[in-house]
Amino acid sequence: MTIPFEKPEITRNWVHSLMHGMLAAVEVGKPTGPNIHTVVLRLKDAVKELAGKETDTPPNRAWNWAARTLTYAAGDILAHAQCLAPLSVNKEEALETFLEASMQFGNGQAQLDQATLRAPALSAVFEPARKALPNLLLTSTTGDNLEFDSLQTRFDHALQSASNRVICEDPTYFKPIEEALVSIGGEAARREADWARHNFWISSQFTDEPVFSPNADETVPFAAVYLRLRCFWNEEIAIETDDRERGEIQRTAHVSNLHEALHDWLKGDARKDAVRVIAGGPGCGKSSFARAFAHEVAQDSLKHRVALIRLQYTHLTGELDHDIAAYFHKFNSLVSPKGNPGLPESPLEWRKEDAAPLLLIFDGLDELTADAGDAETYARAFLLSLDRMLSPLNRDGPAVRAVVLGRNIACEQAMKAANLPLPTMLNVAPIAPMTRQICLLGKAPPKDRQDLFDPNNLMQKDQRETYWQQWAQAWALDADNIPEPVTHKSMSALNLEPLLLHLLINSKYCGAEWQQAAANRNLVYEDILEKIYERNKDKGHFASHNISRKDFFDLMEVLGLAAWRGNGRTGNEREFRTVRKLHLRKEKHFKSIHAASLKSVALNVHTRHGGNSDDDGFEFIHKSFGEFLAARGLLSHARRLADKVVEDEDLEQLAEQWSELIKGAELTPYIIEFLYDEARHRLTPTKAVEIKEGLTEMLNWVIEHGLPVPKAFSILKWRTLETYQRCAESALLATASASACIIPIDQKKSDACPSPTIDININVFPDSAIAFVSRLTFSQNMVARSVFRRINLSGTDLNRVNLSDANLSGADLNGADLSEANLSEADLSEANLIGADLIGADLSMANLSMANLDGADVSSADLRGSDLSSADLRETDLSGADLS
Repeated sequence: MTIPFEKPEITRNWVHSLMHGMLAAVEVGKPTGPNIHTVVLRLKDAVKELAGKETDTPPNRAWNWAARTLTYAAGDILAHAQCLAPLSVNKEEALETFLEASMQFGNGQAQLDQATLRAPALSAVFEPARKALPNLLLTSTTGDNLEFDSLQTRFDHALQSASNRVICEDPTYFKPIEEALVSIGGEAARREADWARHNFWISSQFTDEPVFSPNADETVPFAAVYLRLRCFWNEEIAIETDDRERGEIQRTAHVSNLHEALHDWLKGDARKDAVRVIAGGPGCGKSSFARAFAHEVAQDSLKHRVALIRLQYTHLTGELDHDIAAYFHKFNSLVSPKGNPGLPESPLEWRKEDAAPLLLIFDGLDELTADAGDAETYARAFLLSLDRMLSPLNRDGPAVRAVVLGRNIACEQAMKAANLPLPTMLNVAPIAPMTRQICLLGKAPPKDRQDLFDPNNLMQKDQRETYWQQWAQAWALDADNIPEPVTHKSMSALNLEPLLLHLLINSKYCGAEWQQAAANRNLVYEDILEKIYERNKDKGHFASHNISRKDFFDLMEVLGLAAWRGNGRTGNEREFRTVRKLHLRKEKHFKSIHAASLKSVALNVHTRHGGNSDDDGFEFIHKSFGEFLAARGLLSHARRLADKVVEDEDLEQLAEQWSELIKGAELTPYIIEFLYDEARHRLTPTKAVEIKEGLTEMLNWVIEHGLPVPKAFSILKWRTLETYQRCAESALLATASASACIIPIDQKKSDACPSPTIDININVFPDSAIAFVSRLTFSQNMVARSVFRRINLSGTDLNRVNLSDANLSGADLNGADLSEANLSEADLSEANLIGADLIGADLSMANLSMANLDGADVSSADLRGSDLSSADLRETDLSGADLS
């Protein structure tokens, strides 16, 4: 069941060629640190010398596989060693000695078999190389403290990665070896080759893919700057009290390194604990961790098989095992030089013939559907199905575990649906020093017990410094000279997560101008796009069609809006052109310009194909870029809409066009934040008044007549039309609110000073106006409650309305009936509540700072924990109110 190794007849001095190729690769790649991809790129020509010129048999190709594997692995370890100590003058002699000793491949006794392909570091084939490695490191470098045990482990892992790479790098050349092994070893040998291709695809995303940069020629790999993140998880423990009928629940928090936490979990009993959920906000490093951890686990294929599944490309039918099989079949590719994202069969089927446990990593829990309104439903269904699938699988046979990654809201809802215990979810921690509040604990620790466990003292570590040092090393900069904005408190909107910190470092706002971006992170996103435009404006289609800066940003907005409508995916070229026509109304200008096509626009920024066909479109690798562009596009379109309203264009037609553009796109907290920041960046108070007035007129027309959604989408079901109407209404109100927030709040309504609020015609159409508010407050999508800032609901009957968590900052609620309303945790800062009826209202934990409550009746209201700092409480009736 083996193939012997036989060195081919090679006409040139292959040792000399490889030696100089390896040294050139190591020395040229020095600024980026250890990076097998850099080594491989530089060794391409050198390894060609390994192919036989006169003999070319399966044993010759087996020898070629081993020689290439050893060359790549040795190049990687030498690149890492020279970062610890400079290369010595004896480097050529040392490397030549190493190669001659190592390429004996077990002194002719070892042969290529299935076990060698699976775990090359454990094979006798590479035992001479492992024995010769210490001498190579001692004689080729000037250092005498190189941590040989660590370098030996790295070499073993490098052998595994290099072996997988070689198989994928030249699949046609090595096909006869695979077929020979299959003929004598059966299907098990073929599966080893399939796993090798999938493992290499996993590893290549970590070791080969360049880090995001506005520079199109960037070669520094993601692995060079990857930051090993921290995490925390919570538990709720019942505490005995004197009152036996009322037990007390204590929440605890545990802090750990995310990689180590999962490795510890992998050592446990899968029958009792088979799932881990990794939750975090956008840009916190979830997908980066998925790639890094999958690569890490894949280095030791004897301990675990690992399969990485991107959930945005998964179609759920209700039978998850079949859906997993369909996913791997869809992406199966045997000829890609970057490895195979798929497999010929489901790994769940292969486990029956395998002794190793299986780890499934599912990335993108919140991206299971293109319809954002159904995303939470799909997430809940998926995690419930996963838990039910794993339970019987783990009753016998090799263990099957799953890691699921997604945004916080999707993960929390799915956890509840699957009834998984709280410690199942690991929360990705920010990279700044951690606090108790970040760990979801109270500000002050309990006096009688410990509730926070941080055995390795990780909380106080500032990982932003570590990230800068890794980044600086990769670009050969001074790692000790940390720029002030990297850790400055006022830059917390930009330096708490790896993605935003990376963008900050790549922008001009990491230098002397950093304070300009402190109050508005949109400046950093805009600067990155400015750099991309400057990079491309004199090239190819951009130059030939004279694409202006405005054209470029217009097309970027179209890309963002298209991705928003598809819950992260742009759709095909036809869908992109539809959005381009609706948003820009300049289709004659762009129709014949290749640089304005979906593919051309998408490839300007950090995107990737959404699947195997053109119909799958593109998606943003970093979703926050798409959300920024969607928000920018919303504001741009709202400006044009307001101008058309002022110009007395037909309001019904404008409302229909707005509905067509928004379609069923749901606002997210991140898009809303980007929208308000973009208004602050691009609007002057004067312009904001114009836009707000035009959009208010449009809103009042919509409140009276409704949006013509059935006319725009005549073939859809009523429930879908209802969702589309709510989405279009909330987007319209959000843009009006963002514009209104630019107008000074103390501006009085008069001919000279327009109102700073969105003045809905409550008195003319009271029922319609209240129904409009109700549609947004009673929908399952709680995000719509964030867009009531500066709304004028004075005198409105809002008795018992549920506005918990709503953002009503600066709203005019003068004389409104809010009796028994739920306003818990609502933001009512700077709100006008003069004479409002708040009898019995729940205002617990509400923000009422600088609110005007003059003459308001707040009797019997719940004000526990509310913020009343600088509030106007003259003539306020607080009788019976709970102010504890």
